[in-house]
Amino acid sequence: MRLRCQASGPSSCHRLWCSKLRTPQVFLLLLTLLVSADALWAHEIRPAYLRIQQTAAEQFEVLWRVPAKGEMRLGIYIAMPKQCETTSEALRWVEGGTFVERWSTHCPGGLVGQTVVVEGLSSTFIDTLGRFERLDGTHQVVRLTPSEPYFVLTGTESLPRVASTYGWLGLEHILLGVDHLLFVLALLLLVPNTRSLFWTITA
Repeated sequence: MRLRCQASGPSSCHRLWCSKLRTPQVFLLLLTLLVSADALWAHEIRPAYLRIQQTAAEQFEVLWRVPAKGEMRLGIYIAMPKQCETTSEALRWVEGGTFVERWSTHCPGGLVGQTVVVEGLSSTFIDTLGRFERLDGTHQVVRLTPSEPYFVLTGTESLPRVASTYGWLGLEHILLGVDHLLFVLALLLLVPNTRSLFWTITA
């Protein structure tokens, strides 16, 4: 379907464009527009992010990033092992729709073999990506879910498991992102051919 606007002006072009759309296309397009307002909040499924960075044998820096809307944040919190004690005042700020918190903690005996819990995660629909950076430069990456909101920190982590964690998280973000799916649907309805669709997506 190729549309051309003649010299008669933009209004006639608009009428021509509308006349080329079939009734099912118009219905689907209107449905997409109606749902799009709610889809703007689709990123509520954005994962939270936890980074625990080892800076000494028993000393750790904790970075906690939680999805937020303005000053409102999701009510999920980090529960470190009982032997850990906070050694610095937590810094808190909001940036780019994310609530960020950072603090230092001292954990006698280290963290390997210990369990970290994301309290409140089981009451949400989001996941948490956890990263444990060891003193030797190696790291552990895990995916926490509402059904399994905790993980045990380990001494080693295999490359296939790290790749699997990131891969599944990315796939779920695309498939569950309503705004992504609506955008693709709108393109399929409005763009007349495959070549135009390619140039529209890559523009």
